[in-house]
Amino acid sequence: MRCNNCGFENADNATHCIKCNMVLDTAAIKQAAPATRKETPFAGTIADNQFDHPSAPLINCPHPDCGYPYSSELKVCPRCRRPAGAVKPFNRTIDPYRIKAPEEEKTPPSFYLRPIKHTNMKSSHISSFVLLIMMATAGTVRAQTSTISDMMQTSLNKIRSSSQAGRVVERTFSDMFFREDTTGNNCLFFHRFSSSNNYRINAFALSGNVSNIDVGVYRKDNNNKWNKITGNTTSGYDVSLRFSPPFTGSYAVFIRGTLRTNINNALFNLIIERE
Repeated sequence: MRCNNCGFENADNATHCIKCNMVLDTAAIKQAAPATRKETPFAGTIADNQFDHPSAPLINCPHPDCGYPYSSELKVCPRCRRPAGAVKPFNRTIDPYRIKAPEEEKTPPSFYLRPIKHTNMKSSHISSFVLLIMMATAGTVRAQTSTISDMMQTSLNKIRSSSQAGRVVERTFSDMFFREDTTGNNCLFFHRFSSSNNYRINAFALSGNVSNIDVGVYRKDNNNKWNKITGNTTSGYDVSLRFSPPFTGSYAVFIRGTLRTNINNALFNLIIERE
């Protein structure tokens, strides 16, 4: 007996479903009369019934996908159930892109781009405007590319000088100063220093972008509090400090930059050398 709730097939004498514990509808099954199958005599095929009148000529279904033969007195094809008669040929397709939906014409989109040809600008003005945008974009790209190239060249020169002086570069960092930076969200870099070595920390930027850089080295004590170990004593866009770690471990190097007027962001590099 099938459960009407979960569909589980239970035993015929069960009163509750063993899967969901739902009460089975046994009364309806007992009251239902046994189904009887009604037999109807075989009436023959459709063709046998249709072709009893030899005087009616045979025709083929005009639909190309059917073609079934039947009596011309019939109005509907007995195979595909479509009306008899000539089929109107259709030798081309419909372009769906040329059909406009009614809702699209009634409710325009909330945002669309207005073509330039619908503006009041003359073609000469449009050409000048586009040319101005291209020149401004090209100038910005050249300025950024030049800045990155100058910073890379400066870093390479410093690393080459460091090697010639017998120092070993342990780590380099590169980041950006932003106008919206504050003391709490400036740049922090973590590095492991050894108490048996002396270090030189150098932070620099381009002179046209940054007027001053502050560098500080911090370490957490046993109370998980940051303490400043040392910092730079000189000012400028290229500052250095020497650092002798009192303990071996991880330190945080804090960098803060002062941007010049009309400068919103500037690249800077940090080089940590072991002397």
